[in-house]
Amino acid sequence: TADHGMNAKTDAEGRPKVVWVEEELRARFGPGTCDVVRTITDPYVVHH
Repeated sequence: TADHGMNAKTDAEGRPKVVWVEEELRARFGPGTCDVVRTITDPYVVHH
């Protein structure tokens, strides 16, 4: 199957390339200022 230009989901050591949006927003705007509703709850990035 073709990957259709998708990027690698892990780095060279095999660690998932994941950005936790809620952590990024809290770091920028402060704790308690936002909540993120995760529509995909599976952190295993190979599936997505």
